[in-house]
Amino acid sequence: MMPAKPSVELTLEETADKGFLLKTCGPIFLADMVKQTPPVPAYQETLVARVAKTADGRVAGGILGKVLWNTFEVLQLAVNPACRVAGTKTALMKWAEEAARGEYACNQIFIGTYSWQPQEFFEGLGYVLQWTHENCPRGYAKHYMEKVWSMEKRNEPVQGYANAAAGLALEEWEAEEACEQLLDWAEKYRQQRGATSVPPYAKETHAMKALLLDGTLAACCLYTVTWKVLHVDILVVVSGKQRRGVGTAMLQKIDDLARQHHCHDVYLETMSWQARPFYEKNGYTHVATQQDFPMGHKRFILLRHVPPMPSSRL
Repeated sequence: MMPAKPSVELTLEETADKGFLLKTCGPIFLADMVKQTPPVPAYQETLVARVAKTADGRVAGGILGKVLWNTFEVLQLAVNPACRVAGTKTALMKWAEEAARGEYACNQIFIGTYSWQPQEFFEGLGYVLQWTHENCPRGYAKHYMEKVWSMEKRNEPVQGYANAAAGLALEEWEAEEACEQLLDWAEKYRQQRGATSVPPYAKETHAMKALLLDGTLAACCLYTVTWKVLHVDILVVVSGKQRRGVGTAMLQKIDDLARQHHCHDVYLETMSWQARPFYEKNGYTHVATQQDFPMGHKRFILLRHVPPMPSSRL
């Protein structure tokens, strides 16, 4: 069964003006968010990073994280191959959990780890597998892991960090500098582990908009491409344009863009107050749920394997 055509004529095109789309689509998302019960706190992402140094000032490793609402996400974790200190990663993860529980008042922490990395290391720290994205990148997998505690217990001492290196000083680190250096160390580690068929990590950001015949904006989308996987960062249909096939047209265009970028998967997150059934109706599969994100709400993770071009469009 072919998807219904939009009830309005649309022009869908990519655009370099990502800033304009963020300014336009952000308020729509926020306006929807503030109507929810229980109330959703203000949306504010905070990047935090720490660099681990030995007593004589050598850099042993680092960590980069993102805090949103009651959740701490570890974005990057790596050690310096030129300064190996046993227990460095454990010390950095201990800092992350202590900061999550304390300063940032979180009740959960997440990390994504690849199949060339030691999943059992995180299991030993108390993390459990949430879901696995196969062929991310091709021939490998990305494991999404979480550690959750109740708000009532967040002031309890952290557990599982007995092997943390002693004597390391963890200092604040500028996020952009941390990101660049951690990616370099992670690339060297990947090569060392034999995952040489994987190309260097690169993240491309793109934007798309849907316009009515009179040039009025009907919808916008920001997406990123990494290792032949397309991630939908933001997809918003402008108020008054819903239920007219605009969202479906955007998802069809996303399929086209995924094929253009040689992607085999598209994935996205949608909140419990948003339209999860809409995505499932359009071929997305629910693969995981993040509870209490934020408190009293949920975030659903959905995945779609990109189909070949329909024969009618070849």
